[in-house]
Amino acid sequence: MATIVGWAEVMYLGMSTTKPGYTFDYKNRPLWAFFFIVFIIIGAFFILNLFVGVVISTFNREKESLGKNFLLTDKQKEWLDMKLLMFRSKPKKLVVKHNNQFRSAFLKIANHPMFDIFIMLCIILNTLVLMLKWYDQPQGITDLTEGLNYLFAGIFTFEAFIKLVAHGKNYFKEGWNLFDFAIVIGTFIGIIISSTTDVTVGPSTTIVRSFRIFRVFRLVKRARSLRLMFTTFIVTLPALANVGGLLMLLLYLYSILGMYLFAEVKVQAPLHDNVNFQDFGTAFLALIRASTGEAWHDIMYGTTRSFSITFQCIESPTWEDYRDAGFETVGCGFE
Repeated sequence: MATIVGWAEVMYLGMSTTKPGYTFDYKNRPLWAFFFIVFIIIGAFFILNLFVGVVISTFNREKESLGKNFLLTDKQKEWLDMKLLMFRSKPKKLVVKHNNQFRSAFLKIANHPMFDIFIMLCIILNTLVLMLKWYDQPQGITDLTEGLNYLFAGIFTFEAFIKLVAHGKNYFKEGWNLFDFAIVIGTFIGIIISSTTDVTVGPSTTIVRSFRIFRVFRLVKRARSLRLMFTTFIVTLPALANVGGLLMLLLYLYSILGMYLFAEVKVQAPLHDNVNFQDFGTAFLALIRASTGEAWHDIMYGTTRSFSITFQCIESPTWEDYRDAGFETVGCGFE
């Protein structure tokens, strides 16, 4: 259960138990599910995070030791971190009022707090509208949601226009503004394709139209806590690349080892054409599947199959004969 393989099946079996010698009663004791759920939280998720925390702590300690920072005090480390942050930070150009009253009015609107609040509410409402879709829904609901999506597309286009006029060429110097502009352009492309192409042409139309879902990411820009988490994720990407490289190296080594050990195992259930160790590519994909925890025990049981050419022929075999002798016993009348 700690590997999260088939733990739900074990939970349902535990909930369905009755008395010794009696048959199962489905969900006879539903409260017993808390035992299994609590174990998964503690024995799988918590322990896994604990291992990750220990690895990260050891990594940071070794990094400081190799960087000769372990002799510094905490105050000195904070001073070095602040100095590095100052070196890496890029000053933003100060936005001053324009002599042109027209551009100054647009700048005033773009910098107004209520303008950001209005745009954030529009993003949330647009996200709720995108949720209003289900199979065989009435045509009236479809027309209403399409109309609302066009309305929100116009609002976001108006926002980009205001900021473009207010900031001029400085508008494209900020990454979030480029993201907003790309969303607006993608929305217009989806609208053009939707209006000029039949929806039943294929999935490509739906994919382009679903580009407007990415508007949700604009909440990251306006929510400080989400922006902090997103920035942290971007900063940790190089470290994740290193961990991914180490994982690929382990999969590479185990794929070669698996070919040497299990290449001669017959391909039959649970092993099949996509999960076996007869060549490097298939073995690599099989180990990727096993690393996700998806039915890894089936692969393990499949590789333990032994080879034998000795068969015992039993006249009119019974189930006990098959059970005692295993797969090496066949009936005389079978091929």
